[in-house]
Amino acid sequence: MRRWLLLPCLWLLSVTALPGQSANNPRKTIEGCVVSINGAFTLGTPKGDRYILKGDHDTLFGYNGMQVLVTGTVKNCSNGSSPSPGEPCTLQVSKIKKVYDTCQF
Repeated sequence: MRRWLLLPCLWLLSVTALPGQSANNPRKTIEGCVVSINGAFTLGTPKGDRYILKGDHDTLFGYNGMQVLVTGTVKNCSNGSSPSPGEPCTLQVSKIKKVYDTCQF
């Protein structure tokens, strides 16, 4: 009897421990250029969108001035998941990959 009770409890704990994606914070992959100003990192896109990058400082610094693909969770957007002019969203970086050594746009 204890085994039958233990198995569902372990399953329930594993499901609740997994980080969930909510509809308000979708995971996105965005291509753009990383720029560091006074220790803060931003990602500029070819369309002119800007994202504030949050993540490991040393990792982000290694991509300063490069064109990259960034995957992460978008937060703090007033109109969903896209930045509005003059008001960038925050992008919590989970993965970053170099596309070019320098920005191409």
